[in-house]
Amino acid sequence: MKRFLLSFLALCFTTHTAAQEAPNETSCPKDLQRPCIGLVLGGGGAKGAAHVGVLKAIEEAKIPVDVIAGTSVGSFVAGLYATGKSAKDIESKFLSADWNRGYQDSLPRSRIPNRRKRHNDLFPIQLDIGLDSSGIKLPKGIIQGQGMRSLVHEMLGSYSKFDSFDSLAIPYRAVAADLETGEQVILSRGDLAQAMQASMSIPGVLRPTEIDGRILVDGGIANNLPISVARQMGADIVIAVDIGAPILKREEIDSSVAVLGQMSNFLMMSNQAEARSTLTERDILIRPDLGNMGVLDFDAMTDALEEGYQLATEVFSKRSDIQLLRDSIARKTQEEKDQIHQIRLINNTRLANKYLLERMQLDGPPPFTREQINKGIERLLGQGTIALITSSIEIVNDEEQLILTVNEKEWGPGYLDFQFNFEDNFRSFSLFEIGTAWRYTNLNPYGAEWTNAVEFGTEKRLTSDIYWPLNTSGYFIQARTEIAREISTYSDNNQNLGELTRSYQNTKAGIGYEFSDNFDLLLGLEFENGRVKVPDPLQQIIGASSVRYDSGAAFIKTEYDNQNNPNFTRNGWKVSATGKRSESNAFGFKEYVDQVEIQIQTAFSFGYHSIKPTIKVGSTFANQGNLQFSGFELGGFLNLSGNDRDFIAGPHMRFARLVYSYELAANSFGGTKLPLYIGASYEAGNVWDNRADISIKDLISSGAAFFGWDSPIGPAFLGYGISENSQESLYVSLGKGL
Repeated sequence: MKRFLLSFLALCFTTHTAAQEAPNETSCPKDLQRPCIGLVLGGGGAKGAAHVGVLKAIEEAKIPVDVIAGTSVGSFVAGLYATGKSAKDIESKFLSADWNRGYQDSLPRSRIPNRRKRHNDLFPIQLDIGLDSSGIKLPKGIIQGQGMRSLVHEMLGSYSKFDSFDSLAIPYRAVAADLETGEQVILSRGDLAQAMQASMSIPGVLRPTEIDGRILVDGGIANNLPISVARQMGADIVIAVDIGAPILKREEIDSSVAVLGQMSNFLMMSNQAEARSTLTERDILIRPDLGNMGVLDFDAMTDALEEGYQLATEVFSKRSDIQLLRDSIARKTQEEKDQIHQIRLINNTRLANKYLLERMQLDGPPPFTREQINKGIERLLGQGTIALITSSIEIVNDEEQLILTVNEKEWGPGYLDFQFNFEDNFRSFSLFEIGTAWRYTNLNPYGAEWTNAVEFGTEKRLTSDIYWPLNTSGYFIQARTEIAREISTYSDNNQNLGELTRSYQNTKAGIGYEFSDNFDLLLGLEFENGRVKVPDPLQQIIGASSVRYDSGAAFIKTEYDNQNNPNFTRNGWKVSATGKRSESNAFGFKEYVDQVEIQIQTAFSFGYHSIKPTIKVGSTFANQGNLQFSGFELGGFLNLSGNDRDFIAGPHMRFARLVYSYELAANSFGGTKLPLYIGASYEAGNVWDNRADISIKDLISSGAAFFGWDSPIGPAFLGYGISENSQESLYVSLGKGL
């Protein structure tokens, strides 16, 4: 994907590579008694691991590197080496890094607030589309680059801004491209991590980086093999490592996209070919054979590293002139900044400075470590409305100061999210729903939100919800109103006798407290009125085709949730408890109802295997004992599989489930992973009219086998269930969470 996008931009831009004016003075050491050796590392994504192999060979051959320049991933490897890190250290960092995270903005589910978890689980199609009175707005990149920036900082370390990259252990240059002109921009000073990221900002995928008023993207579209830059730095001998994309063969040109890719590859390769043509007999060109390895094939990095090492070792062994330049002088290293004693916040959001610092847990006394700062940045990103947080170290009044710049998403503050749900058991139940939610964010300095959602289909729902933090203390007010129509099955002796259709309006409000991102509590009041339309068999019992009701309740709900995934869970816990005391009016009399529900879920994983146990307990108590419409339902896929959805209902429910799943395929596409699973379950549960009648011997046992897919629009299942009461069913569902 990266190669294609870079190549496509090469079509859109001109193919010239006019650079900024080069400095007049050489970057090579002035007292050098031998030729100045420059190392040039080209762009190529995951294939950049070959650069690390070349560095290993260079160190083993004791070849000195006096200046270094790189483009894209080449600028990243070059920057690491320029700080004095050894090839062995860089190899360790490269092979242990989570490179997919560099192409993701979203945090792991366990690291975002519960409120966002619940919303994302309900509306899993997160396209990050902005919507306000001016219309639909889109971000400048599919990815904002925070994940890549964090990855760069973790591997690079912390350094103050440089007046010149010549003051690094090895003088260094990174090559980016100006998005407005397509010209190359040679980055020779400033924030090292920012320069490296600018050179790697894939156009249209990663958010462009702004430096000195210029909007910069991946330098591959301008100069993917910056030999000319090394020459400008004073290199007499250039060692160039070219990992660019090869020309496609006839059999590989099998689509219009491939045709365009081939055309743009010619343009991309033209600047590389031009660069290679400037090499002389004194120079060395290393072109590792990486086969069909793609720029996002991070799993193949070990092989690429070895190929780079073996080829470079062979090339160096044949160059006696290079061996004569061996240098035994120990390499210099660049001092990292381990602790930060001052922080200056540049707040480009509508949120309060106090909120930002407390959310990052950087409001306490210094010093702060880089690990604390990285974790704080991640925690603030979990809030959901921040596009990018940049950090740099500057010297102010002879003291080092960390500059944190927080940028809100400019395509906000309103965002659209979507859902698509389909479920069918090929027998008695079918459900289809589509929905959208519009969130208006940061209504107050502490992150207040107003969410409006509409859902159409078999069931219909219109909701409006406001979340209003009172300050930074963790207390919040929440209010929600809902108008809905829900359908459930009315069964007797496992015979489907029709549908119960409930149309209602519900309003609730309360005050809550967030103990942490994973643990919250809400206490409040709830009011509801509606009408239940009943099927013919029940009409004969109650003497009416429908029943009107109204109720008021006080409730308390608490939830702890640090699961990595709500459906295909590999680790974490979800524990929730709800208590409600209500007064309802139906059938012409009042009824006082107390209800308690507890759910406990966890998961354990080993390799590709996962086990997920679940326990649900619920009880409802009423003074009149008349609970036709108050209680709990069981039935459906993984909820007593084999039976119809909601085939039994009653005031007292006990249910347990054990689900095993195995990851068949990761389906990893760069930063995106859409795994495919196979699994099975064992379930047992029942409902009872009287608490005294609850007995293990009454439990209904069921089991299921399924294929599952963690799709981009929500979980997908194809399953078969069978129950001990001789019921069995096929199931297919898409988008509907468990």
